[in-house]
Amino acid sequence: MSSDKPVLRGRGEAEGALLRLLDLARDGSGGALLLVGAPGMGKTALLGLAAAHAAAGFRVLRVSGVESESRLPYAGLHGLLRPVAAGAASCPARRPAP
Repeated sequence: MSSDKPVLRGRGEAEGALLRLLDLARDGSGGALLLVGAPGMGKTALLGLAAAHAAAGFRVLRVSGVESESRLPYAGLHGLLRPVAAGAASCPARRPAP
């Protein structure tokens, strides 16, 4: 059986949490998940899995840190949002809080 989506062994609980979060987003609910762990624990692999599952129906934005830009304020945010910056003009106006 071949699949384009990565398979992670021993990460069933974390994978389930990610997939539930994506399902909630597809249904219109927001959410967040914080991935923490020591280097080599598979955080990047989990994010790759989430991106693969989100590819159908979502726009996936990713960015990687670059040490040479660590002193530039908002360099990571700029790298993340630059691909969609042209669409900012078509965003709806801010609505006042209820």
